Amino acid sequence: MKQSGKTMGMVIASLRKAQGMTQAELAAKMQVTDKAVSKWERDLSCPDIQSLPRLAETLFLCFFIYFLTFFRFII
Repeated sequence: MKQSGKTMGMVIASLRKAQGMTQAELAAKMQVTDKAVSKWERDLSCPDIQSLPRLAETLFLCFFIYFLTFFRFII
């Protein structure tokens, strides 16, 4: 899904990089493979809906703010 020029993968990648994490480090924290993170960031797949709160927590975001930002309700 693309909203205002940013895809979910772009958001995940930029938040991960802002935290200074590698794909492998994010994968370890999310208990997935680094290949899964790579696919998320390239928009070839998306994180499972149940893992989104953990992803938001791992990237130091409130789950609610994550979605509001992604869907551009707030900037």
